[in-house]
Amino acid sequence: MNSMAVGVDIAKQVSQVHYIDPESGEIVNKPIKRAMFLEHFANRASRLIGMEACGGVVHHWARQLISRACKIEFAGMDPTTQSGADVNAHLSQVCSARVEVEA
Repeated sequence: MNSMAVGVDIAKQVSQVHYIDPESGEIVNKPIKRAMFLEHFANRASRLIGMEACGGVVHHWARQLISRACKIEFAGMDPTTQSGADVNAHLSQVCSARVEVEA
């Protein structure tokens, strides 16, 4: 099973999905509205998804993704990380490191 590592920043309305495009090697940061979140992962190859481990809503989405054959890894975030840009940068780094480990 060939899985792709994806970093996800869950938010109330628009979540961010981070991954490395397998064809171009480019880091992709894609916003996805809440209503389309599960649809985005439907009918795709198995995924390894890294999420920030805080808040009950994250665990709700994790259960939904597990039921769709995704593997979830929770990542602890630095409590001093405040801005969305810092969170996005951190998730991109986690995603990149995960891809290097799998290679």
